[in-house]
Amino acid sequence: MSYGSRIKTKLTRPNSEKLSVCFRWQLAIGVIGIFSILQNALAGGFVVGPAWVSQDNLLPPEDIVDHDYGKSVAVSGDTIVVGAPQDAFDNFISGAVHVYQLNVNDDWSHIAKITGPEGELFQSFGRAIAIEHDTIVVSAIEVNNPNPALGIIFVYERDSNNQWNETGRIQSADIAPLDNFGSSVGISNNVIIVGAYFAETIGSVYVFEQEENGEWIEVQKLDPPVGNENEQFGRSINIDHGRIIVGAPGNDLFGANSGSAHFFSQDERGLWSHESEIFSPEPQEDWRFGWSVSVQDESVIVGSLGVSETPFGPRRGVAHVFRHNAARDWEFESELLPKNTGELDGFGIQATIAGDNAIVSSLTSLSGRVHFFSRIGSESWYELNSLAISDGSTLDGFGASLALEGNIALVGEHHSQQLASGGAYVFNLSLLSLGDFNDDLQINGADLAILLAQWGPCELSGRDDCPEDLNHDGIVNGGDLAHLLSNWSGD
Repeated sequence: MSYGSRIKTKLTRPNSEKLSVCFRWQLAIGVIGIFSILQNALAGGFVVGPAWVSQDNLLPPEDIVDHDYGKSVAVSGDTIVVGAPQDAFDNFISGAVHVYQLNVNDDWSHIAKITGPEGELFQSFGRAIAIEHDTIVVSAIEVNNPNPALGIIFVYERDSNNQWNETGRIQSADIAPLDNFGSSVGISNNVIIVGAYFAETIGSVYVFEQEENGEWIEVQKLDPPVGNENEQFGRSINIDHGRIIVGAPGNDLFGANSGSAHFFSQDERGLWSHESEIFSPEPQEDWRFGWSVSVQDESVIVGSLGVSETPFGPRRGVAHVFRHNAARDWEFESELLPKNTGELDGFGIQATIAGDNAIVSSLTSLSGRVHFFSRIGSESWYELNSLAISDGSTLDGFGASLALEGNIALVGEHHSQQLASGGAYVFNLSLLSLGDFNDDLQINGADLAILLAQWGPCELSGRDDCPEDLNHDGIVNGGDLAHLLSNWSGD
């Protein structure tokens, strides 16, 4: 498969007469820009984020047609897991999870396929997954008990022989078949959280901790302080080092389905308490703020499906970034939108954040598109790139699931149509720096020539995109030249 990741610019030799007139001015402006970059860096961090390069498409060594492969993805260190909840065994659709590990050649090798216990009936095994170090959390639906369609969570741990073994099962005593227990899961520091966004018509999140004997026990049930019917509290959840964020896209405080997100923090006694609730900076009815959430350290991203301007028309979504300020409040930092406004359909359906990087999915043309953002400076976010499968068809679902850790970004391609296989794509931000316009993995003279050929206001280029405008100020000038030279890597 090929990607429409970047507009290619045909490399031509610059006109020597034009260069002889303006090249000195270009160099002078570039030098000024470089000094500006250095000054900002010394003052505390103007960092140019890298672009994203596809590293691999992870596919297991078997036929995965109609397996819903890529419905869920997760990454931790050198291990990636991909859910295939429609995988069939003995003509029964039970589901599976595939495990990949980074080998000595920096390639991702398929090392295991995990399925539900033999002899027991489960469905949608792998519909939601999470991983931390040597522990994998897998959600499934139990079908062979007196209450069919009851959610259940399996825990697997890696042993010294690199084998994954079931070490625990998690269920809450008060869940009901239609609670959707396990629709979302998360794990951090031996704490597992499980969302059940239909529980008691409002939604709940269950917290489990591992005891010294290895058993997972329920320690707390989290609910919104004031909930409304169909709030969908727990539709999206995330946990990071003593902090939990819960999306409630059905919250009605600012109109039906305006949405909100709740924070819970863990005190010194180990108890989880409600910390705060945040809303869209401009809340409105049917905005569905909280459809997707992600937290890492002091940064949070919240996706909103947005509203439709016409009946049954596309939803114009958005993602918002918040930061924990000195007063320990969550302060709105930035609104993330795609540069191409034609890609707003369902923007925010999935969103994740790690450090100064974020990924947001959209449903453009129902085939899906993924947008990569980077924080430049203390609070400014810019879209570095957006990707779609160039031969993708309707219902491809590229970006249906996302995961991000360090330099590794993972994008799931969940197919909704029959006779489709899905996929999981790895992107490594360390492979390429911002300014490699010809995708040769180097920042060199060829890229400099491309940048100089596009000198001036972006609107004069007649293109939908302006990749040479590295600082996104609407003009290709000395500031962009300074960015390119700061990433220089070859002749």
